[in-house]
Amino acid sequence: MNFDTANLKPAHYFTNSVAALLATFATGLFLCNIADAQLYQAHDPLLAVSMNIFFWILGLGAMSVAVACIIIRQTCFKLALVLWFATNLIIYRFGLQCQGVHDARGYLGSLAHTFNISSGVTNILLSLLFLYLFIGSAALLLGNFLAKPEVISLKTFCVHCGGHIAFSAGNLGQKVPCPHCQKETKLREPSLLKMSCYFCKEHIEFPSHAIGGKIRCPHCKNDITLKE
Repeated sequence: MNFDTANLKPAHYFTNSVAALLATFATGLFLCNIADAQLYQAHDPLLAVSMNIFFWILGLGAMSVAVACIIIRQTCFKLALVLWFATNLIIYRFGLQCQGVHDARGYLGSLAHTFNISSGVTNILLSLLFLYLFIGSAALLLGNFLAKPEVISLKTFCVHCGGHIAFSAGNLGQKVPCPHCQKETKLREPSLLKMSCYFCKEHIEFPSHAIGGKIRCPHCKNDITLKE
């Protein structure tokens, strides 16, 4: 799935911010568990485990999504992963409501105590984080889904990784992060050349301005120099 060029920069900034926020959130949960390891922990009413174990599970999940936002190249996949994670958190919160837990502050006491802030402030900060993850990822994915197909009329290649980039003619000449490798790429008029990979002999198409550049072959993944 091609990601609309108009959404590339916002999506890039959003996933980077998500990686930073979730890594910070996970680290906070881990520090809370280490600091309060010897204290009595309330039990989670849905999973029937101590909040200490629940924080480890939640922290590992958050850290996994943060790492994925850094190492995965496909923008749509990263946004879908963030949306999935945020949706699960919101479903969990509604599950607590169904169990009669209308105020989660009582279960956040150890986390609030670790950082010397009130349970109310902790609850507000976490709610804002979850809403940011959900609304941001959903809006970017929906915006890309609703983008008119006829707007995306040109294709070029990333000079860094050789990946295809689809974009509208109105964005010609702009610099955007490549949806595959995230490196800044200038959108140029497509003018394609062909060559065979030195290693696997498969055909590779690339723009004329990329001659002399080094890329990873999309077929065999070996590094090659583009020549006319």
